[in-house]
Amino acid sequence: MRHRHLTADLVWFADHGNSPVAWSALNDRVTLALTDNFSLAAAWERISEARAIVQFERSALFPEVNAFAEGEVRDGSDIIDNSRVGGGLEASYEVDLWGRIRSIVESERLRAAATAEDYNAAAISLSAEVALTDRKSTRLNSSHSSVSRMPSSA
Repeated sequence: MRHRHLTADLVWFADHGNSPVAWSALNDRVTLALTDNFSLAAAWERISEARAIVQFERSALFPEVNAFAEGEVRDGSDIIDNSRVGGGLEASYEVDLWGRIRSIVESERLRAAATAEDYNAAAISLSAEVALTDRKSTRLNSSHSSVSRMPSSA
């Protein structure tokens, strides 16, 4: 499962001193969490859905044109062949005199932007959780190694 990130700030942890190897490992863990998280992938799909709704609502600003064709062929036993062909074209357009359609489009555009920010917030929260867990794990490992180096009392 792959999805893009909307913000470039998701790698806030990239260059913060300490051991380059440790930061590289943290970068890898955060990247894995961001790319393989089902909740984040679902949030990304909600952005795609919101953008599609904006396009759908925006289409009401343009004329609608429909075309149709029909035909019928009957094989009769009479001398005259009963065939019929027809077609048509229809168009409609709603004049947005009071701005109803434009305000619906703007409302959906803002809803899509809010959905994108929800995604960003989820991605940043996930990054922070991974970083905090990594920090706790590092502290625990260093405590464990310092305890194991202590001389045992006999």
